Amino acid sequence: MKRKNSLLLAAALSLGVFMTSPALADQRQTLWDKCADRADPDLGIANCTAFIQLPRELNANLAVAFFNRALHKQNKKDIDGALADFAQSMRLDPRLPNPYAGRAAIYKSQNKLNEALADYNQAIKLAPKYAGLYAERGEALYFKKDYAGAKADFVKSVELAPKLAAGHVGMAMSLLQEKAYTQAAEAASKAIELDPGFAYAYQFRSMAHRGNKAWDEAIRDAETAVGLDGKNYSFYIERGRAKSGKDDFESALADANKAIELQGEDGVEGLYFREYVYQDILKFDLALADIDEILKRKPDWTPAHNSRCWVLAIMDRLPEALASCNEALRLDPEYASAQDSRGFVFYKMKSYEAALADYNSSLKERDNFAYSLYGRGLVKQAMGDKEGARADMDAALKEEPKVAQDYKDWGANSSQGVFAAIAAFFKSVWNFFFG
Repeated sequence: MKRKNSLLLAAALSLGVFMTSPALADQRQTLWDKCADRADPDLGIANCTAFIQLPRELNANLAVAFFNRALHKQNKKDIDGALADFAQSMRLDPRLPNPYAGRAAIYKSQNKLNEALADYNQAIKLAPKYAGLYAERGEALYFKKDYAGAKADFVKSVELAPKLAAGHVGMAMSLLQEKAYTQAAEAASKAIELDPGFAYAYQFRSMAHRGNKAWDEAIRDAETAVGLDGKNYSFYIERGRAKSGKDDFESALADANKAIELQGEDGVEGLYFREYVYQDILKFDLALADIDEILKRKPDWTPAHNSRCWVLAIMDRLPEALASCNEALRLDPEYASAQDSRGFVFYKMKSYEAALADYNSSLKERDNFAYSLYGRGLVKQAMGDKEGARADMDAALKEEPKVAQDYKDWGANSSQGVFAAIAAFFKSVWNFFFG
């Protein structure tokens, strides 16, 4: 999550032995202070550069100036320039943890998680009691699906600094992944108590409320996040998801469109949410158009290949659907959603053994997920396992009461198993008399 940068260095200037006049001392101090001032990135860059160009400056001071200039460049979206300045800061003072943390944050935003973790590890080695580093590394571990490692870092962050809101938000992330929605809401509430302006805390509490199907509370928190930062596309997506939960699809589409507008031509998350809304209102052709646009922008994005598989399966374009699911699983062999989607494709193709295997694999990763359970129930029903089918379907309906209607909308034929059983009976009779 992006947050106010707590690593900005405003350390005392080491004047050393190089001062030759009071005027030069005043000039250096002025440049130093303005280099660390985040109000105007252009002025910050200019003053950091002027400080760097001063004669006979100490390496420790130069390292801080390069670090601060990197942050200014990062704010201006000059990522290559920021990375170069972080690297120079490290060379000048290898003991300074800040540039490692700064570079790690960029790598994390680029999904270069191994590189990010290497830098976070070095930063933590240099500053083992800095709680914010554990919160940041925990997020990188979370993105790598190392949920246990992420939670350990979030716990450590809270232990080191109980009043640091970021640690509690990290705990909310971990608890959401565990589907411990009430505890997640409590963790996010603690973060909000510590920092009422922390927009991401409201977003995560909204997600927790959605998990508990507390739609009004979710909408209220998402609206607060939007109010705090109206330029963050993810907050509009969160509000749209909450409104979708109340079947307010018109408002959800409006939020999706706003997210798309904010992201611009390179973004995919807004389109990804909008195609889900189109699925909810059974406009599968529009959903497919959004998915295809996503894949033009990001050809190797696994979730989009999975969504394409799912929508094509609903549209009964089964060979194309299977190809898309296979591509998703080529990109990520353990992607549970794609296993679920391919299970549905195989079900529609009447390849029941393959469908059952995929649903079983999906449920290993997403235990008790209603839609995978119901899909597996349909497969078991088609295979004549009435008892197993009923157990899965009942469990799914307990989790999500509308799951049966959703599958009906998607073209699943719950009587398919009956016809399969009748066919098997007549086949056995034929084999008995004529086989």
